[in-house]
Amino acid sequence: LEYVNVIVLVLNGTEPRFSKSLQDVIAKFEEAFCGRQGDAKDNFYDNLVVCFQRWKMNEDAAADREGENITEESVMADFRAEFQKKFPHCKKRSIPLPCVFVDSHDRNGTRKHEGLLKLKASIPKHVFRTGDLEKIVP
Repeated sequence: LEYVNVIVLVLNGTEPRFSKSLQDVIAKFEEAFCGRQGDAKDNFYDNLVVCFQRWKMNEDAAADREGENITEESVMADFRAEFQKKFPHCKKRSIPLPCVFVDSHDRNGTRKHEGLLKLKASIPKHVFRTGDLEKIVP
């Protein structure tokens, strides 16, 4: 694998914790995909998309989140802030870290497809070299 268009970081949307294991995985990706090139970190982060799965789209779940003042925007803002604190190279992105919300169990499918379409639209047109994949996949 020489080139990558996008790396999708899939998280549990019901508990979007920035755990130590998640930090370790991102650090490994950074190490592998940034290589030793000075500006390669920008390429890696420009091709990263965060997908919050299990984000229930039904009216009851939306009302529950609204009652707790939890919105897609607030979850994205909190995650982006924590991400940039832990991985300062990400601040060099030309746009905010793209985040999408997906409910794979949405019965009527309208919001489910909306999230997947946003994910597809978030895929950058440019590719980047993968660097040393052996660092994360022995």
